Amino acid sequence: MNEETYGWRGKIGLVYPAGDFPTGPEYYPLLPVGVSLTVTTLGISKMTGEEFEKSFEMYLSRAQHLAAQECDVIVLEGSSVFSYMGFERSQEMIQKVRDLVKVPVVNNLVAHFDALRALSAKKIVIASPYEDARNQERKRLCESQGFKVLNTKGLGIVRKMDTEKLPPYMSYRVAKQAYLEAPEAEGIYISCPGWQTIRNIEKLERDTGKPVVANPPAVVWSALKAMGIKEPIKGFGRLLELI
Repeated sequence: MNEETYGWRGKIGLVYPAGDFPTGPEYYPLLPVGVSLTVTTLGISKMTGEEFEKSFEMYLSRAQHLAAQECDVIVLEGSSVFSYMGFERSQEMIQKVRDLVKVPVVNNLVAHFDALRALSAKKIVIASPYEDARNQERKRLCESQGFKVLNTKGLGIVRKMDTEKLPPYMSYRVAKQAYLEAPEAEGIYISCPGWQTIRNIEKLERDTGKPVVANPPAVVWSALKAMGIKEPIKGFGRLLELI
Protein backbone atom coordinates (compact mmCIF):
# COMPACT_ATOMS: atom_id res chain seq x y z
CA MET A 1 0.00 0.00 0.00
CA ASN A 2 1.23 3.50 -0.83
CA GLU A 3 2.58 5.19 2.30
CA GLU A 4 0.93 8.42 1.19
CA THR A 5 -2.50 6.84 1.72
CA TYR A 6 -4.00 8.44 4.82
CA GLY A 7 -4.39 6.13 7.79
CA TRP A 8 -3.09 2.94 6.18
CA ARG A 9 -1.92 1.76 9.62
CA GLY A 10 -4.73 3.31 11.60
CA LYS A 11 -7.12 6.26 11.81
CA ILE A 12 -7.60 8.16 15.06
CA GLY A 13 -10.90 10.01 15.43
CA LEU A 14 -10.77 12.89 17.91
CA VAL A 15 -13.69 14.74 19.52
CA TYR A 16 -12.15 18.09 20.49
CA PRO A 17 -13.95 20.36 22.99
CA ALA A 18 -13.44 23.77 21.34
CA GLY A 19 -15.06 25.09 18.18
CA ASP A 20 -11.96 24.61 16.05
CA PHE A 21 -8.66 22.73 16.24
CA PRO A 22 -5.86 25.32 16.42
CA THR A 23 -3.59 22.98 18.37
CA GLY A 24 -3.25 20.45 15.56
CA PRO A 25 0.52 21.14 15.48
CA GLU A 26 0.65 19.67 19.00
CA TYR A 27 -0.66 16.31 17.72
CA TYR A 28 0.57 15.76 14.17
CA PRO A 29 4.30 15.51 15.01
CA LEU A 30 3.51 12.65 17.39
CA LEU A 31 1.85 10.41 14.79
CA PRO A 32 3.89 7.56 13.30
CA VAL A 33 3.98 7.14 9.51
CA GLY A 34 0.70 5.67 8.31
CA VAL A 35 -1.43 6.97 11.20
CA SER A 36 -3.92 9.76 10.48
CA LEU A 37 -6.05 12.03 12.63
CA THR A 38 -9.66 13.05 11.91
CA VAL A 39 -11.16 15.76 14.14
CA THR A 40 -14.65 16.96 15.01
CA THR A 41 -15.52 19.54 17.67
CA LEU A 42 -18.04 20.39 20.40
CA GLY A 43 -17.90 24.18 20.05
CA ILE A 44 -17.06 25.11 23.65
CA SER A 45 -15.88 28.73 23.91
CA LYS A 46 -15.77 29.31 27.68
CA MET A 47 -14.53 27.04 30.44
CA THR A 48 -17.74 27.22 32.47
CA GLY A 49 -20.13 24.66 33.92
CA GLU A 50 -22.95 25.98 31.73
CA GLU A 51 -20.91 25.37 28.57
CA PHE A 52 -19.89 21.92 29.77
CA GLU A 53 -23.47 20.87 30.50
CA LYS A 54 -24.63 22.13 27.12
CA SER A 55 -22.01 20.21 25.19
CA PHE A 56 -21.89 16.96 27.16
CA GLU A 57 -24.56 15.03 25.24
CA MET A 58 -22.96 16.09 21.94
CA TYR A 59 -20.25 13.48 22.45
CA LEU A 60 -22.65 10.83 21.15
CA SER A 61 -23.35 12.47 17.78
CA ARG A 62 -19.75 13.54 17.28
CA ALA A 63 -18.43 10.05 18.00
CA GLN A 64 -21.01 8.56 15.64
CA HIS A 65 -19.79 10.93 12.92
CA LEU A 66 -16.19 9.74 13.41
CA ALA A 67 -17.25 6.10 13.33
CA ALA A 68 -18.88 6.78 9.97
CA GLN A 69 -15.47 8.00 8.76
CA GLU A 70 -14.16 4.47 9.55
CA CYS A 71 -11.86 5.58 12.35
CA ASP A 72 -10.15 2.69 14.15
CA VAL A 73 -10.23 4.35 17.57
CA ILE A 74 -12.20 7.32 18.87
CA VAL A 75 -10.78 9.73 21.45
CA LEU A 76 -13.15 11.78 23.59
CA GLU A 77 -11.26 14.90 24.64
CA GLY A 78 -12.42 17.51 27.12
CA SER A 79 -10.75 16.66 30.40
CA SER A 80 -12.20 19.78 32.02
CA VAL A 81 -15.67 18.74 30.88
CA PHE A 82 -15.25 15.26 32.35
CA SER A 83 -13.70 16.64 35.55
CA TYR A 84 -16.69 18.94 35.98
CA MET A 85 -19.19 16.16 35.28
CA GLY A 86 -17.52 13.80 37.75
CA PHE A 87 -16.19 10.29 37.31
CA GLU A 88 -19.52 8.45 37.43
CA ARG A 89 -21.35 10.56 34.82
CA SER A 90 -18.25 10.58 32.64
CA GLN A 91 -17.96 6.80 32.69
CA GLU A 92 -21.64 6.48 31.81
CA MET A 93 -21.15 8.71 28.76
CA ILE A 94 -18.02 6.86 27.66
CA GLN A 95 -19.91 3.56 27.87
CA LYS A 96 -22.79 5.01 25.83
CA VAL A 97 -20.31 6.00 23.14
CA ARG A 98 -18.70 2.55 23.18
CA ASP A 99 -22.09 0.89 22.76
CA LEU A 100 -22.89 3.20 19.87
CA VAL A 101 -19.72 3.11 17.77
CA LYS A 102 -18.41 -0.47 18.27
CA VAL A 103 -14.73 0.55 18.01
CA PRO A 104 -12.26 1.21 20.84
CA VAL A 105 -12.99 4.46 22.69
CA VAL A 106 -10.33 6.40 24.59
CA ASN A 107 -11.11 9.18 27.06
CA ASN A 108 -8.25 11.64 27.35
CA LEU A 109 -8.71 12.03 31.10
CA VAL A 110 -8.39 8.26 31.60
CA ALA A 111 -5.39 8.33 29.26
CA HIS A 112 -3.78 10.92 31.55
CA PHE A 113 -4.27 8.68 34.58
CA ASP A 114 -2.99 5.59 32.76
CA ALA A 115 0.07 7.55 31.61
CA LEU A 116 0.87 8.75 35.13
CA ARG A 117 0.62 5.18 36.42
CA ALA A 118 2.81 3.88 33.58
CA LEU A 119 5.46 6.41 34.65
CA SER A 120 5.10 5.45 38.34
CA ALA A 121 4.01 8.98 39.26
CA LYS A 122 1.64 8.74 42.21
CA LYS A 123 2.58 12.02 43.92
CA ILE A 124 2.07 14.76 41.36
CA VAL A 125 1.77 18.47 40.71
CA ILE A 126 -0.77 19.88 38.27
CA ALA A 127 -0.12 22.78 35.89
CA SER A 128 -2.81 24.34 33.70
CA PRO A 129 -3.82 27.67 32.14
CA TYR A 130 -7.18 27.50 33.93
CA GLU A 131 -8.74 29.33 36.84
CA ASP A 132 -8.47 27.77 40.30
CA ALA A 133 -11.99 26.25 40.22
CA ARG A 134 -11.02 24.07 37.24
CA ASN A 135 -7.73 23.07 38.88
CA GLN A 136 -9.50 22.10 42.09
CA GLU A 137 -11.93 19.92 40.11
CA ARG A 138 -8.96 18.20 38.50
CA LYS A 139 -7.23 17.79 41.86
CA ARG A 140 -10.30 16.14 43.40
CA LEU A 141 -10.67 13.80 40.46
CA CYS A 142 -6.99 12.83 40.53
CA GLU A 143 -7.20 12.13 44.25
CA SER A 144 -10.32 10.01 43.72
CA GLN A 145 -8.18 7.88 41.39
CA GLY A 146 -5.48 7.31 43.99
CA PHE A 147 -3.04 10.12 43.17
CA LYS A 148 -1.68 12.54 45.75
CA VAL A 149 -1.75 16.09 44.40
CA LEU A 150 0.94 18.15 46.13
CA ASN A 151 0.40 21.41 44.28
CA THR A 152 -1.68 23.06 41.54
CA LYS A 153 -0.72 26.07 39.45
CA GLY A 154 -2.83 27.96 36.93
CA LEU A 155 -3.15 31.23 35.05
CA GLY A 156 -6.80 32.03 35.73
CA ILE A 157 -7.92 31.73 32.11
CA VAL A 158 -11.62 31.14 31.32
CA ARG A 159 -11.89 31.66 27.54
CA LYS A 160 -10.47 28.99 25.28
CA MET A 161 -9.14 31.55 22.81
CA ASP A 162 -7.05 33.19 25.53
CA THR A 163 -5.31 29.89 26.17
CA GLU A 164 -4.37 29.68 22.50
CA LYS A 165 -2.69 33.10 22.68
CA LEU A 166 -0.20 32.05 25.34
CA PRO A 167 3.48 32.06 24.33
CA PRO A 168 5.03 28.65 23.60
CA TYR A 169 7.14 28.63 26.76
CA MET A 170 4.29 29.26 29.19
CA SER A 171 3.47 25.60 29.94
CA TYR A 172 7.13 25.07 30.86
CA ARG A 173 7.15 28.07 33.20
CA VAL A 174 3.92 27.16 35.01
CA ALA A 175 4.79 23.47 35.29
CA LYS A 176 8.29 24.11 36.57
CA GLN A 177 7.03 26.54 39.19
CA ALA A 178 4.42 24.02 40.32
CA TYR A 179 7.23 21.47 40.73
CA LEU A 180 9.66 23.83 42.48
CA GLU A 181 7.02 24.50 45.12
CA ALA A 182 6.64 20.73 45.72
CA PRO A 183 9.92 19.05 44.69
CA GLU A 184 8.96 15.79 46.39
CA ALA A 185 6.54 15.16 43.52
CA GLU A 186 7.13 12.04 41.43
CA GLY A 187 5.66 13.49 38.25
CA ILE A 188 4.34 16.62 36.56
CA TYR A 189 0.87 16.66 35.04
CA ILE A 190 0.25 19.42 32.48
CA SER A 191 -3.46 19.73 31.86
CA CYS A 192 -5.31 21.26 28.86
CA PRO A 193 -4.83 20.55 25.13
CA GLY A 194 -5.21 24.23 24.26
CA TRP A 195 -1.69 25.50 25.01
CA GLN A 196 1.65 24.43 23.62
CA THR A 197 3.34 21.62 25.54
CA ILE A 198 5.04 19.01 23.38
CA ARG A 199 8.30 20.88 22.76
CA ASN A 200 8.65 21.66 26.46
CA ILE A 201 8.30 18.12 27.80
CA GLU A 202 11.85 16.87 27.31
CA LYS A 203 13.25 20.15 28.67
CA LEU A 204 11.08 19.84 31.78
CA GLU A 205 12.07 16.21 32.28
CA ARG A 206 15.76 17.12 31.99
CA ASP A 207 15.52 20.15 34.25
CA THR A 208 13.44 18.51 36.99
CA GLY A 209 14.42 14.86 36.65
CA LYS A 210 10.71 13.94 36.74
CA PRO A 211 8.41 12.41 34.10
CA VAL A 212 5.88 14.72 32.50
CA VAL A 213 2.38 13.86 31.28
CA ALA A 214 0.69 16.30 28.90
CA ASN A 215 -2.48 15.84 26.89
CA PRO A 216 -1.36 15.27 23.26
CA PRO A 217 1.31 12.64 24.08
CA ALA A 218 -1.03 10.84 26.50
CA VAL A 219 -3.81 10.78 23.90
CA VAL A 220 -1.57 9.50 21.10
CA TRP A 221 0.07 6.93 23.42
CA SER A 222 -3.31 5.56 24.46
CA ALA A 223 -4.77 5.57 20.93
CA LEU A 224 -1.76 3.77 19.45
CA LYS A 225 -1.99 1.13 22.16
CA ALA A 226 -5.69 0.66 21.38
CA MET A 227 -4.83 0.11 17.70
CA GLY A 228 -1.96 -2.26 18.47
CA ILE A 229 0.68 0.02 16.93
CA LYS A 230 4.02 -0.41 18.71
CA GLU A 231 6.44 2.25 17.60
CA PRO A 232 8.36 4.30 20.17
CA ILE A 233 8.34 8.01 19.39
CA LYS A 234 11.45 10.00 20.29
CA GLY A 235 11.80 13.64 21.20
CA PHE A 236 8.61 14.26 23.18
CA GLY A 237 9.26 12.78 26.60
CA ARG A 238 9.47 9.43 28.33
CA LEU A 239 5.85 8.37 27.85
CA LEU A 240 5.91 7.98 24.07
CA GLU A 241 9.09 5.95 24.33
CA LEU A 242 7.16 3.30 26.31
CA ILE A 243 5.08 2.18 23.31
